[in-house]
Amino acid sequence: FVDVTVDAGLQSDGQWSTSAGFFDYDRDGHLDLYQVRYLKFSIADAPKSFRNQLLIYPTPLLFEGVADRVWKGTGAGNFNDVSEQLGLHLAPSKGLALAIGDLDADGVDEIYVANDTAANQLWIAQSTAPWQDIGAVSGAAYDDQGREEGSMGADYADIDGDGLLDITVSNFQLEATSIYRQEQPLLFRESADVLGIGQSSRARLSFGIDFFDVNNDGWEDLLVANGHIEDNVHLNSESVSFAQQNSLYLNLGDGHFRDISAQAGEALAQLAVSRGLATGDLNGDGALDFVVSNNDGPAQVAFNQSQAGQFLMLWLEGSRSNRSAIGARVEARVGSRVLQRQIMGVQSYLSVSDFRLHFGLGDAAQVDQLTVHWPSGEVQQFEDLAGGSFYHLVEGGQPQTYVPGQRVIAP
Repeated sequence: FVDVTVDAGLQSDGQWSTSAGFFDYDRDGHLDLYQVRYLKFSIADAPKSFRNQLLIYPTPLLFEGVADRVWKGTGAGNFNDVSEQLGLHLAPSKGLALAIGDLDADGVDEIYVANDTAANQLWIAQSTAPWQDIGAVSGAAYDDQGREEGSMGADYADIDGDGLLDITVSNFQLEATSIYRQEQPLLFRESADVLGIGQSSRARLSFGIDFFDVNNDGWEDLLVANGHIEDNVHLNSESVSFAQQNSLYLNLGDGHFRDISAQAGEALAQLAVSRGLATGDLNGDGALDFVVSNNDGPAQVAFNQSQAGQFLMLWLEGSRSNRSAIGARVEARVGSRVLQRQIMGVQSYLSVSDFRLHFGLGDAAQVDQLTVHWPSGEVQQFEDLAGGSFYHLVEGGQPQTYVPGQRVIAP
């Protein structure tokens, strides 16, 4: 590999960047780049902070935030900075994580930025300038008491089957993992406690977070990577540890989740200082696995050994759209249910999951109808796709089955 960052026009101004993700906000077929930035910090000038005479990291509240940047792709391998044109320079904050997708199925992406000790932002990524941050007015910027939180990670999924994507956000210890249910288009209610996630999540400091269907029943479950930031935290509180167990919440399909971490096997029993998290089918068995990056330790690769239901896996390849089909939205009708999935260019904490779309079918033998909304605006519809299959679809073509692990050459 050759480092082409500067040649691509992605010049650094020396500020602290965290997450980044590709998307196509103007639907021109060329991927654009959103760059999340944190705060103005200098080791030489950093204040020393103490708790009970123990040295700890200084709170982000002591530092000035930095505005994010958006880079527009030209299609020729380089990018132009359009941040000021879109108005982002007027909204500095303290971003750590990023999720991008079409929350309300209107063909326009929404960009969720998880900020540390600042209101979270929700940008409508319209093709015209300036962009609008609707985080506060939409109900997705604060906790259920209207407080700013130490937010670390974010992801989208339709957790209740109403056709609207909901938002989850991982937060600092003593702050619940947030679930913002979308009750009307772009109007959210924070519902972690009602859903059964709030109480147990407050005991952990969470970073990576990912919706995925762990048992192929069609309901999106929730996996969270945990670990404190202070290696001496146990000296201040005996009930808190630096290394922590990760969390798995099972979506019961009735508007509630259950914490099944203690019953989920060895992978969830380990103590680690976990950060990044991504999910995908690593071994081609139709069940979703996960990978976690850990501070001061090896990465964890966990294979899903649950007795899962039927599945369908869909690999999309754009032609008019970007080749990775980032931004594509797919609806799968299975009996009386409609499952919605999107290809997201970024989610979790500094992570991105498998671009292939996974549909858990439960006891169903097939997907009765599959509707693909490509980023280009093209819509394709297919009938009666067999469960237990891996499909490859090139934009404008027909779905073809393939065997995972074997190279597929697009027609």
